[in-house]
Amino acid sequence: SSSCLRAPMPVAEDRKRREPRYDDGCFSEGPVCMGSLTGYCTAAWTCKYGQHSRDTCEPPHFDDVFTRITRAKTKLLQAKWREAGGRGELVDVWQVRNRYLDRQFRATAHNLALDLQHTSDMIDGWHGTAEENVYSIAQYGFDTSRRVGQAYGAGEYFAKDPEVSRSYAKNGAFMFLCKLLLGASGQDHTWVDDAKYYVVKQRNSYVQALPVYLVQFKASSGQVAAWLSSVQTYVGAEEDGTLQNRQRGGKSACEARKDANMTASSTRHLWLGWLAPQLAHRSDDDISDDVCSFLHDLAVEEVIPERNGARIGAYVLLSSPLRREWYSSLASRPYHGRYRISVDDAQPTNPLCTGRVCPRLSGPSA
Repeated sequence: SSSCLRAPMPVAEDRKRREPRYDDGCFSEGPVCMGSLTGYCTAAWTCKYGQHSRDTCEPPHFDDVFTRITRAKTKLLQAKWREAGGRGELVDVWQVRNRYLDRQFRATAHNLALDLQHTSDMIDGWHGTAEENVYSIAQYGFDTSRRVGQAYGAGEYFAKDPEVSRSYAKNGAFMFLCKLLLGASGQDHTWVDDAKYYVVKQRNSYVQALPVYLVQFKASSGQVAAWLSSVQTYVGAEEDGTLQNRQRGGKSACEARKDANMTASSTRHLWLGWLAPQLAHRSDDDISDDVCSFLHDLAVEEVIPERNGARIGAYVLLSSPLRREWYSSLASRPYHGRYRISVDDAQPTNPLCTGRVCPRLSGPSA
């Protein structure tokens, strides 16, 4: 069963009743009817539970709920795993893409703020589960009707330390990293000190736990691992024929701007652009590889892509400073053997940029 089957519960008695209003992604004053977000409650203007959303969200398709993440994000997740107490190297990491759950989570944060009269605390929590539950949790969330065990009271269990959650994976290889809305201690969650677990209650059909990442912490030859091996990277790029035809840099790499320059004695910060527009449909890792190929003789520490409509640029952090006398050679270097793109000194103290609108954004776009 899915979380959309959970019936809405009455709001707190002392909560001031208001005439519900439709929202368009941002919730109005007063409580939100949680059942309206899943299509369970159709009372709209006569609903006693709160305001209704204009549109309902459907759970994502099986093939769309996971996406691969960039190498940079994987590195950060590995660091988070270690800092939280996790042992060993992560085998792989996927991000959960689920607007259906995200909207319910945001509505829960909104309602908890009304309950508490202040914003609820939000923390990370690890949740180990059997492999057969991985896709259902990613698609539908944590179903309160399927709770088992419950040694420390009714609710869903999350640990600060992933090693505590490892045993709950039941010899599996996967674990979720979730965002948790704590709400009120005792009413919305409890902390079990001897087990090092948060027990999240999820009363009133609240969605207090949002699965954000799925980590694989050991090798697996199971069906879930086979499914996940075919997951691709999601890229939210512009459709062909829209901005691509209107933006300078949308159909081909841009010739360098005349004001692209470097006046400092050295810099570790560069901006490159606009790059090959085909990269708009590629992953951040592909953009990083393209940039590193252009800067083949420089040690690159980090590449942060800039997606500006149909155009692609990139901020680059070099491992060691680039001296000004080397800049002109780099700036005149052909990109893909054909284009001379803009190479800017992007350090925060660049006198060409201080207190001014960035020239690459203030100039003509077509």
